[in-house]
Amino acid sequence: MGENRNKLPTLEPILGEVTLTGMINQIPSGLALKPEPLHPLPPSWPLRIQRVDFAVLSKLLTHPIYPFILQLNPGDPYRFSAIPNSANISPTRHWAYAIQWYTMAFALIVYYLAINGPRRRTHA
Repeated sequence: MGENRNKLPTLEPILGEVTLTGMINQIPSGLALKPEPLHPLPPSWPLRIQRVDFAVLSKLLTHPIYPFILQLNPGDPYRFSAIPNSANISPTRHWAYAIQWYTMAFALIVYYLAINGPRRRTHA
């Protein structure tokens, strides 16, 4: 997260054996609209992904991986710094969406009444 998604964070390499402490969690599946294209093939590293797909990652790493993540404890020195997630949507935009949807609802009610309202019948 930041000003530009093309700028990847700098990660320091971990050398030697380390002990990690944390909590094992499953990743929620979330909303997946379509499979993530991994171009160029083979992908260049570091790899940025939209969601964790363990089957795809196992193929890319050519090694089986466990279907969970280890969320490191807050005091662990190898933990990533968490960036608060903010949508940055102004209240004006919320009002604009509300007006848009109420206008659409009003238009549909008028359309419904115009189509299904009293009709004149002519008798021949």
